[in-house]
Amino acid sequence: MKCTPTKLGLDPCTPTQSLAMGCRWGHLTPGRNCLLPSSSLPGPWQLAARSSHASSHRAKLGCGCTNGPAFNRSLTVAQHTQLLLALLEGLCSHSRPQCDLAAQLLLTIFEDRSIKAEQVAEVLQGLFQELPSIAFQSVLPNAMKVVTMLGTQYTQETVEVILSLCHPSDRQVLPLWKALAGNTRLARKVLTMLYRKLKLRPSKDLIRLSQQTELISLLALGTIYELLYTREYKATVRWAFAGILMGLLTQLHYLFELDVVEGISDYQEDILEIKPLGPCRTCLEALKGLFWTTNYWEVFAYLKLLRGWELFEHLETYTDGVTLLARAMVHYDCEVKAVLGQAVISLKSPEERDNIVAILIITEFLNSQELTQYVSRRTLDNLLSLGLNNPNQLVRAMSLKGLSSTLMHPKKVVLLRNRLAGLLDGFVKPEPKDLMGLMEILGDILHRLGPQGIGPASLKMAQHLLPLFEDVRAAGLLRSQ
Repeated sequence: MKCTPTKLGLDPCTPTQSLAMGCRWGHLTPGRNCLLPSSSLPGPWQLAARSSHASSHRAKLGCGCTNGPAFNRSLTVAQHTQLLLALLEGLCSHSRPQCDLAAQLLLTIFEDRSIKAEQVAEVLQGLFQELPSIAFQSVLPNAMKVVTMLGTQYTQETVEVILSLCHPSDRQVLPLWKALAGNTRLARKVLTMLYRKLKLRPSKDLIRLSQQTELISLLALGTIYELLYTREYKATVRWAFAGILMGLLTQLHYLFELDVVEGISDYQEDILEIKPLGPCRTCLEALKGLFWTTNYWEVFAYLKLLRGWELFEHLETYTDGVTLLARAMVHYDCEVKAVLGQAVISLKSPEERDNIVAILIITEFLNSQELTQYVSRRTLDNLLSLGLNNPNQLVRAMSLKGLSSTLMHPKKVVLLRNRLAGLLDGFVKPEPKDLMGLMEILGDILHRLGPQGIGPASLKMAQHLLPLFEDVRAAGLLRSQ
């Protein structure tokens, strides 16, 4: 007896039902296009097959027709969704011809751009569920093309759905993110959306600590951490460096505000055992990874040697960490222009944490030789003056420090150099008092001179400092202090 939808108790006029049965029947045979004559296929499989042949024929003739497949015009949104889910299920068939047909029809539908925004969630959830069951690896590229086309048409919806599928560390979701890196423009939009979602930070009063894992900013954080080490996003991460950096720095401060610090200081890099990282540790490792994966190894090593990364493990030393990081970026000319642009935006933000990170970076960047190539002194003066009216005391103090810098007041260079020359005479005394304090003051003056340098006094300073490295007694004196 011929198996038909009517004899199975199904309405032959319900396309999605007969299609679902068609997926299971496998009315396919090897050969050209892996299809039987369309008359032998049930319900919408006939329609899909005919439409597929017609579309292929139009393409070969170079026809400019834009009408999509017939089933795209004859189904409701719900029926259309069920059709897609049935085809996704068909990708898991152990029949190679049926898999190829399902993949071909899926691509035909998505190329027609007939998908509605309200279908995105169900389609992606269906694909994610079927991915582990796909038997033929050659089908995967077509499945990922579907994700790429869906992401191109509905980027925001696609990103939000993928974020909600599972924890970012689940390797099963990574192919979906890789598919969204299918072209440069899409990859940039995706990464921009992710670091912007870091800003979705409800206050501590509005959330319960037990719900932290559900915060969208934490899901975005975990995803960014994974994508830093994903080859397909390497160039895009470099392009989005400034936005990601500001997002991570302010996110870490936010996590301190929530008091989610468990495990941040217990991390050991030389331990091979894989343990899930807490939110704070994930953020700090992402911050370190940002410099490592973009080949700014000098900045990474600079902080590593000075134990600067450890400053980010406590709120009390967090600002020192940001300052040291900005100083290293200036020294090695690391994305100064792009980060400065982001910092200017953050300084105008209503969020206090944004203002803090921004002013710390801007005041350190005043020591960059190229800064005036990117922004005028008048603009800097206006920005720093704006900070003087900030409610936060640190922002006001750092703004005042910036306004008194040698970049803003070049005449100070002569005064500081003269002061430096007088301090150097303290080294020639037989028993200098507070040698460490003297060196600390010298270091501060040198830092304030910045790109202006110390001029002729550099030789004199070298002559006075050399004995401290050669004289064992002097070395002991330094240790005792």
